[in-house]
This record gives sequence, structure tokens and C-alpha cells, in this order.
Amino acid sequence: MFSLIATRLLHVAGCRGETTRMLFNYGGIEFTEELITFEEWGKEWKNKMADQAYGQLPILEVDGKTLSQSGAMERYIARLAGVYPTDDWEAAKVEEAVGIVQDAFSTIMYATNSKMAGKAVAKSKNRVKGYAVAVMKLQRRSLDGAWTQGG
Repeated sequence: MFSLIATRLLHVAGCRGETTRMLFNYGGIEFTEELITFEEWGKEWKNKMADQAYGQLPILEVDGKTLSQSGAMERYIARLAGVYPTDDWEAAKVEEAVGIVQDAFSTIMYATNSKMAGKAVAKSKNRVKGYAVAVMKLQRRSLDGAWTQGG
């Protein structure tokens, strides 16, 4: 286990900081976690967001520097944890898989937003079905050994 100097992950519980948190733990990297509940997010934190990097969460602070955007944090910590490929093609295939999952996640979040009109919900549900197929194909590739055979 190793530690970065003054590392803090600030995120809303159950949201986009979760993968970074899991990578810290998987890699045995010490960090300080500051969780914000949905209730806190809806009340006091929305007013504080202007002070955060790009006005968004999650943020990662390392040695007095701030990193925003969950994907950038995930890749950074994955490299430190030794689970991000060093081969350019393998790294690109990881990014491909991550992109599919992120697209599906965004579509699902959009489709479940209660403020949407009925037509938009129906359209989003069709997109979710399409992404579900893509994620299943991705899963089959990983089970077939495509990730371990340079595919």
C-alpha cells in the first residue's frame, strides 16, 4: 500500500466518483474520502459549487492540485494502481469499453429523469435498449478472453 501526499476525493455518494473510489481501494492507495449525500447536495453544496473545479463534482485533490472529470481521475488512479494498459492499442480498447458504458449510463440517467416529457422518455428507452445490446457484446468479448489476448 502506498499513499499520495494529501489526497482527497470529494464526491456525491453513489455517483460518478464511485469508480475512482473503487480503484483507490483496489490498488491499496491511501486517500481521504469526503462523501456528500444527495440531501446535502441538494441543499448546501449547490451554493458551494462555484468554488469547485469547473463547478462540478467529483474532484480529486493531489498534492495541492485539483483534478476534475471522473474519467480523468479513473485513468490517473488506474495507472497508479497498475491496472491501466501501457500498450497503446490495449489502452484504446479500454477507452472503447469505457465509452460504451458511459454512453449507456448517460442515457439511463436521462431516461429516468422525471422532468422529461413522455415522448423523450420513449425515445430514451429505445436508446437504452441499444446500449444494453452493446454492453452485452462487450461482456461477451471479455468472457471470450478478448481483453487478455490483445483483441
